[in-house]
Amino acid sequence: MRIGWIALLVGLIGCSERQDTFDANAYLTRVARVLNMDVPVISATYVPRMQPKPRPLSDTRIALTDALKLGPCGLVPLIAERNSSLGRQKAASQQFLYEWSLAVGLDDCLAQAEGNSDWLRTARAKKIGDREAALWNLLFASETSDALQSSLDSGDASLADAWHRYQLAFVEVRRSALLGLEGHSIPSSEQQSTFEQHIQALETTRFHGQLRRALLDIYHLVTVMIPMQQQHITRNTLCPLGKPTEQGRRVQGMLTTYFATEVQPHIAAIRRYQIELYALWQPLANSLDLPRPLDARMDHLLQLPPGTNTAYVEALMTHIGHWQEILSGCQLSVALATTKTND
Repeated sequence: MRIGWIALLVGLIGCSERQDTFDANAYLTRVARVLNMDVPVISATYVPRMQPKPRPLSDTRIALTDALKLGPCGLVPLIAERNSSLGRQKAASQQFLYEWSLAVGLDDCLAQAEGNSDWLRTARAKKIGDREAALWNLLFASETSDALQSSLDSGDASLADAWHRYQLAFVEVRRSALLGLEGHSIPSSEQQSTFEQHIQALETTRFHGQLRRALLDIYHLVTVMIPMQQQHITRNTLCPLGKPTEQGRRVQGMLTTYFATEVQPHIAAIRRYQIELYALWQPLANSLDLPRPLDARMDHLLQLPPGTNTAYVEALMTHIGHWQEILSGCQLSVALATTKTND
């Protein structure tokens, strides 16, 4: 298991306030100033959204003569709906509710079946798979997923506000999803309506897109700053004789004040959102085939290219490791603590 995360300056992360707002250009400008360098441009690197394709549903059809035998189970209307052209054009949330209802109904029919019911067992097995595929499509390959991944402003005052709304909605969506996967009973009209309302509330948070943007902003910033640090480490301009120059003391001052109060809390907040997002999805992990490692799951949930979160973490560790190296070479120190998570 990979041990990861970043060395963080000053204080305990767990006790610090979440800081969602962060001015990347302000940090870059301060670093360039204390290192006596020109301010580089942060290029807007395009990171593609890795949008998965919908999982196909089986084309399971039940013949009319067989459907009539299912009359006592109450499935004839559902089967007729599925066999119609309109029934094959459902919204993703409605499709999941339909597959949930049909799978439970087929279970009931199978329990009441008399004689040769191989066709019923075959249909049931396929619809169980369709139920899981429909849930996967709803969460990862649908208009709901598109809304969650949107980087447009959600209207929330902060990422924390969006996260609060996201948690409230997702807990309810997850509750219904687990009930559907367990398949003990057909959802009532009220349950279906409530499920749709929570799906709509979840979409409006756009939380995955907001978190994705915040992560990539830090990643691109740090990628620009690492060469600046490396240049000063190589030249040893801050401590030419092992003793700090005035410039070296300015670096120490910037780290113990601005970095500790503005940069570190923002970096910590992003990671805490990821850890909590991981836990929030965990009850659905097996049914949805979610990756187990934290960084791999974040790539999947935020629809980032594989390895992006790992590279992000490594860049942050390098960035802060360079600050440590610069200060130790100057015989200066700041209160450094390393927080690690087992991925």
